Amino acid sequence: MSSPSFSILFIGITGYIGGAVALALKAKYPSAEFVAFARSTKLVSEIESLGFKTLVGSGVGEHDRSIIAKAALTADIVINAADADDLGLTNAILGAVQNSTKRLPILIHTSGTGVVAEGNSGELIEGAKVWDDSKPEDIKAIDIKQRHRLADVTILEAAKSNKFISYIICPSIIYGVAHQNPGNKISVIQPALIRLAIQRRQAVYGGKGTNRWNVVHITDIVNLYLLVCEKALSERSTGHIPPDPFERFYFGAAESASFLEFARLIAPLLYERKLVDSPEAVSVPTGEVPSYFTTNSNVVSNRAFRDGWKPIAPPYEVFVREEVDATVKGLGL
Repeated sequence: MSSPSFSILFIGITGYIGGAVALALKAKYPSAEFVAFARSTKLVSEIESLGFKTLVGSGVGEHDRSIIAKAALTADIVINAADADDLGLTNAILGAVQNSTKRLPILIHTSGTGVVAEGNSGELIEGAKVWDDSKPEDIKAIDIKQRHRLADVTILEAAKSNKFISYIICPSIIYGVAHQNPGNKISVIQPALIRLAIQRRQAVYGGKGTNRWNVVHITDIVNLYLLVCEKALSERSTGHIPPDPFERFYFGAAESASFLEFARLIAPLLYERKLVDSPEAVSVPTGEVPSYFTTNSNVVSNRAFRDGWKPIAPPYEVFVREEVDATVKGLGL
């Protein structure tokens, strides 16, 4: 039996999360019409060879936002896996979905668990709050000054109009290489830690390095997007939509790890390649590393779990070598 036909506008297909999610959705819904936005012509041929129609931008923000908004007017689903902090893009999409030609268009927006990051000492905050996506009061209590928060709240407030259905997914630190992606195949945090180690010729962590973030494998976070998309289509079809937009907010988090653990795992692998001078990781002052290397982010994905999400990938340490290999390859070393 063929899958139902509908249209998806995908923003961020050349990114790490976006590429992996777009390919998985294309496989799950082969009869759907997929239109992918690309900021330049660089990867258009590859994207189109994967079965996507393309909208090509100019790299100029205002022009690109107008192209995206026009396409979003006629899409059943708009998925934004691009810059979570681009408020101009967020507002352009919201303007379109609130005036859509479709009945109750669906917006799936990508945020991140950096929205609840706290501290910058490189130390674990004992007794820190665990943010729970199944508790709307938790999501409503997140400070507006937090990273990603302004875009999130803008969407959540607009969704109260009931002209569209919003879903926000907040991945934690993602690990694993997305080998089939048409664009970026590696994550952000671990490759940044690897590149910093190579630059310094020493794997490092800030302060004590005991600060912790949740982590999740790319395959598991893709499965969360698939689950949310399926749920969104079902809720739109049946009309059984959670009335509060804050009840359509998901953290994507499995286990947790400290930056000390990250650094200690990459150090010997880089030493094998003679890219650092020691197989050990060392502490440096927190001001010598990017600020997000020294924060804590502590969440639990109870809403996602309740809705059937089951992270099954092996733990982060199993994938460290492939991440080091991919990052080093990307540097041409």
